[in-house]
Amino acid sequence: KRSTTQLELFNDSPLDETSLFHDPGRPGFFSIFVRPAMADPRQRSYRLDLLPQVLASLDRHNDTYISQAEFFKPNRRLVNLWRLGLAFVDLDTYQTKWGLRTPEEVSLSVRTFLHDEGIPAASLIVSSGRGLYLKWLFETPIPQSALPRWNAVQRELVERLQGFGADPMAKDASRVLRLVQTVHAKTGDVVRVLHVEEAEGEPKRYGFDRLAGAVLPVERPQSQKDISRRPFKVVEGGLGRERSLAWARLTDLRLLQDIRGRVVPEGEREVSLFWRLNFLLQSGQATARNAYHEARALARELDPGFVMGRDWQESDLSTLYHRAQQGHRSLYRVRNDTLLNRFRITPDEERRMSTIISATEKYRRLCAKRAPGIAARREAK
Repeated sequence: KRSTTQLELFNDSPLDETSLFHDPGRPGFFSIFVRPAMADPRQRSYRLDLLPQVLASLDRHNDTYISQAEFFKPNRRLVNLWRLGLAFVDLDTYQTKWGLRTPEEVSLSVRTFLHDEGIPAASLIVSSGRGLYLKWLFETPIPQSALPRWNAVQRELVERLQGFGADPMAKDASRVLRLVQTVHAKTGDVVRVLHVEEAEGEPKRYGFDRLAGAVLPVERPQSQKDISRRPFKVVEGGLGRERSLAWARLTDLRLLQDIRGRVVPEGEREVSLFWRLNFLLQSGQATARNAYHEARALARELDPGFVMGRDWQESDLSTLYHRAQQGHRSLYRVRNDTLLNRFRITPDEERRMSTIISATEKYRRLCAKRAPGIAARREAK
């Protein structure tokens, strides 16, 4: 474990902690949210290569937050997510029985709890000023396509850490967390790294699949015979498959626009936005609470000149908002054939899709997958 001296060095600059999950050498954007004492809050997004300069220019006496994910547009909406380099949990320990303990005491208790529960040790434990952030760093950042499974990991970590005040509202990929070495205005405490779990002298990192396998519950075989027939299977919740399918459909509709290389024509934008937002909500990545902002980001993809209130009214999507408030199963379900016909997707376009495909395309892929095995068996004969 790092010595006190090493921790002091680690806390010397906000860049020390931030560069563990934000690489200035990568393309993309990160976001900074600042709440000054005597001014209105402000948020800006910056290119990743500007990370050192941006952090060095900040007034550390302000409440300052930084996005944990990276985005392909200067906007931290989920639909613009590019990659994620960590999993995290925000513990509001001040609202629990741990509230009278020092951050160091709570940190030790959390580490003991993680060990006893079989949860991998957090790479970093950060004092947020009134609670703790736990962060599990990845060996390699995961792409947007892995978001449904990442969310399953987030939900499980929050659920299992409820006793320490895990905040269920602070687990989404667009979340901003307090920047290390800035001040929490309400307490006057400085946000700082309390503990670093080391591996070979560096903060410990996990392969995302390994972390997910360790955190998510497993479906255990019912008998010894079952054990010999199949391994344990990671369970991501009853809605896991539906959420993944919805996210894949959203991705396919966005890919379709890229394939066609044009702004969605007027007359098709409303239905495109409707289905994109429906699948986004159905995937569980957005909720009724943030649907309006995500809808605006999706609308700007369809039409860069889009202005809410001029082009479309919020009421245009009121049915989706209402259904999202009622719950996941109230949203619209649709067959692939309906989407293929509605968006006039051609066979050539289908071949680039992951899930919005016809039975014919599905059969073609199955044949292509089996072809090498069939050829090998023929040669063996």
